[in-house]
Amino acid sequence: MALKISPSWLKSFCHLNASTEEIADMLSQTGFETEVINDIAIDPMLVVGHIDRIEPHPNADKLNVCHVNIGSETLQIVCGCSTVVHAKHVIVAPINAKLPGMTLKPVTLRGIDSQGMICSLKEIGLSEEGSGIYHLSEPVEVGTKLVELIHHDEKILEIDITPNRGDCLSVYGIARDLAASQGVELEPYPSGDDLSRYEHTDTLFKVNSKNTVAYDALSGSFNPKSSTPLFMINRLRQAGMGTNHVVVDILNYVMLEIGQPMHAFNAAAISLPLRIDESEGDAFKLLDDSMYEPKSWDTVISDQNATHALAGIMGGYDSRMQPDSTDLQLESAIFNPSGVAKSLRNCKLGSDASYRYERGVCPYLNQIALGYTAKLLQTYTDATFTSHQSYHTKPINNEILFDINWANSYLGTDLSPEAMTGHLKQLGMKVNQSSDSIQVTPPSYRYDIQLAHDLVEEVARLYGYNNIPLEPMHGRMTPKLLVTPISESAKTFIVHHGYHEVVQFSFVPKSLIELFPNECEAIEISNPINSEFSYMRTNVLQSLVMAAQHNYQRQMKQFKLFEVGQSFQLINSQIHEQTQLAAICVGNSTKGYGNRVCTVDYYDMQSLALGLLAKHGMESITVADSRHPALHPKQSCRLLYQGNVVGEVGVLHPATSKALSLPEAALLILYLDQMDTLSGQPKTIKPTSKYPSITRDITFTVSSNTMTSDISEVLVQAQIPHLIKMSVVDVYTPDSELESKRITWSLSFQSHDKTLTDKEIEAAMQVVRKEAVRFTQAHK
Repeated sequence: MALKISPSWLKSFCHLNASTEEIADMLSQTGFETEVINDIAIDPMLVVGHIDRIEPHPNADKLNVCHVNIGSETLQIVCGCSTVVHAKHVIVAPINAKLPGMTLKPVTLRGIDSQGMICSLKEIGLSEEGSGIYHLSEPVEVGTKLVELIHHDEKILEIDITPNRGDCLSVYGIARDLAASQGVELEPYPSGDDLSRYEHTDTLFKVNSKNTVAYDALSGSFNPKSSTPLFMINRLRQAGMGTNHVVVDILNYVMLEIGQPMHAFNAAAISLPLRIDESEGDAFKLLDDSMYEPKSWDTVISDQNATHALAGIMGGYDSRMQPDSTDLQLESAIFNPSGVAKSLRNCKLGSDASYRYERGVCPYLNQIALGYTAKLLQTYTDATFTSHQSYHTKPINNEILFDINWANSYLGTDLSPEAMTGHLKQLGMKVNQSSDSIQVTPPSYRYDIQLAHDLVEEVARLYGYNNIPLEPMHGRMTPKLLVTPISESAKTFIVHHGYHEVVQFSFVPKSLIELFPNECEAIEISNPINSEFSYMRTNVLQSLVMAAQHNYQRQMKQFKLFEVGQSFQLINSQIHEQTQLAAICVGNSTKGYGNRVCTVDYYDMQSLALGLLAKHGMESITVADSRHPALHPKQSCRLLYQGNVVGEVGVLHPATSKALSLPEAALLILYLDQMDTLSGQPKTIKPTSKYPSITRDITFTVSSNTMTSDISEVLVQAQIPHLIKMSVVDVYTPDSELESKRITWSLSFQSHDKTLTDKEIEAAMQVVRKEAVRFTQAHK
């Protein structure tokens, strides 16, 4: 998340004499990537004026002539806004003042000279909406410059906050870390109202929630005609927040300033006491106009009649603050980060409050923030409060044993114990030191510090990454293990055949799930990082073809890619993961004598698969039909070992190729988990036999629907002596399905020990004929 804040706001807590660019550099060096960005320019000539007298324009019914005191002089300004008759203090742009897109010049309107302009916030650039001239409700001295009134900086800081630093999602949090790293003074939290002076009651709420760490409520009333002060409007705008209702604006301002999210209920819309618990309930409308049905793990805030908030995430629409609201109940709470995160995964909502709660908010901060908010409401809305209720659980202190020698060894530094403890104390940590180790208790707002390694990182940040000496790495070379995982050996094999590995996310669009379907159900992601990629892949080929598309669309016409990764299937409501190797080849290859160029085909990929399987001790592979809809029906097969499917090979179906905008491509998928279970000893290199091989042919007469793979499976299972190779020589397919098909096989026999005799060859052929007769009779 990027936090946008003005340097002057930051310096109000951190006493630092530095330019905006220098502050950005300081933050970047301590782990917060920071940029300086330009904000709108506000002309110093814009001032606060007081309307002393208003006269109707003599020549125009809708114009008024205003006499406006700006301190140094009184200006005559013609104004056409109807609300000017009710205004006292306004923003004035004199002659020659610059506004966005214009510079004011003297004008005469219907015969009356106008010496300036009474401005709306839109005309200045402080708001995107125009609602007439702005009336200042706060007491301001006439002649005060607008840039001083709103504490405006034309350059602001945009700070990227890493997900682990929830404590820095506020101006005070950044100031606290900056003061620690630079060794300067830090102001305490802003002072607030003393909550103990209000009547303590137990009628505002009841907590029955394991996810609620602390909860405070304050009931009261305010002036509905109040408006948000200008400096708040400007700072909210700079942070990327709009303005809504004066109470909501003040709550957002406090959240930005010190990091505590809060909520205000319209007291007229709720019945007390409120209940805070985890429970299912009826759907209710949220502030973003969406409907949400609470689940059993959601922490909700409700009364006897309805649910009014999804705790830690978003309030309810029906109990929101409205323009005519006069009574309110302020809620300042701390919720368990894991509980908020679980609800967020289900509801698919997000808010500035939930972003902070999910990362952790200091368990002591809610009362500080409630008192500060009460003070601001009293100042700017004439609020009065009557009763207060508080609920708190005792936080658990996380003590970490920190070894100084280990930390120096880990960092490559030689820091003294005093230097290390000094850095940790600067960050607000409690330190109890012994000889070589210290007991460290992180402050309550540092949810991210759980281990000694986290403390090392903090020491390195404050010591300065640039101050850590550069040292060459030392280590010993160890021999590679003889036994390697099957995924690694498979990668090595396929890389040696010219394939390049790709590594991708496991998320794919629904269209690829449909193109490469599995018998199992696909898993839909409830909160995808990209709405287009909303499913987990059920086959690694699904994501691999995306890489092929990406390359082919960028004029890469020949490539060989592979990926080893997990596939995910939903079987009987259980998620099953499977490790797969997928490969795709697009383009040409060289074959045979003279390296003639040919298009990569089914047989190339089948040869690659059989070689890889043989490397892992699986040589007796049965080739069976594959009926995968994404593969060509006549150029695809399943690879079986001991009756188990270990892979599939094929060419993309023409319809699939068209859908993917790919040319003809050969594919391979191997199931590495299955291979790991079934693989025997790795294939050992054997010398070529010096004895001659002998070849015999045999023809099987079978029905027209018999596949060659059926015959090869029978011959493999028969374990025929000395048979080393078999291949199809000829297939006669009749015109009529009623006639028999004839398949001629060539069988090669060879021994490593001797020259085979005719008698031994005939004995082997007798086994073949016996199997042929049995098979032929079964398949006529």
